[in-house]
Amino acid sequence: MHHLGAILFIAGLGASVGGCGANLLETASLSLSSDATVHPDKPIDLYSKIARGALTCWFGSQGSLKKTHIFHADAAPEHRGGAVEIVVHERDQGAPSPRSLRTYRITIATSGEGSRMMAENLKMPDAMGKDMRADLARWSTGNATCSSVGAGGWGTAAASTGRDAEPKPAPALKSGR
Repeated sequence: MHHLGAILFIAGLGASVGGCGANLLETASLSLSSDATVHPDKPIDLYSKIARGALTCWFGSQGSLKKTHIFHADAAPEHRGGAVEIVVHERDQGAPSPRSLRTYRITIATSGEGSRMMAENLKMPDAMGKDMRADLARWSTGNATCSSVGAGGWGTAAASTGRDAEPKPAPALKSGR
């Protein structure tokens, strides 16, 4: 799993989410609404699928969010409910901590024998948020492929400013050598 272990931060007992002081388990139960999707996997297993996809497709070497955003996750231990929150933050190079505004949030919590996942587009452009939701749906089933959008297709202007960027023409192919 690439450098997943080195990138992810797993919180211990009484984890706080985003500096707001709320317990991760309380936050997860409050944010799961009727539009959440249900999955047979345990929260940590579903989290592994989602994090692998996001760190490969969105934040990987060709990922559109790599230079403009930061992936952050908190997970409670299974004996404390196993709730997980993934937050995509805008990157602010001028701040002491580069994590700036929250732009996308994914919450995973225990539901029966499996889990419930909810994705919230907080500040991403609508089209990008819909594409991110489609990636999450695919990854949650075990399909780890990157969409054309998640594989570097988002314009860097759109990703960094929140505005739709004009599509760039495909590079011309060089002929014969």
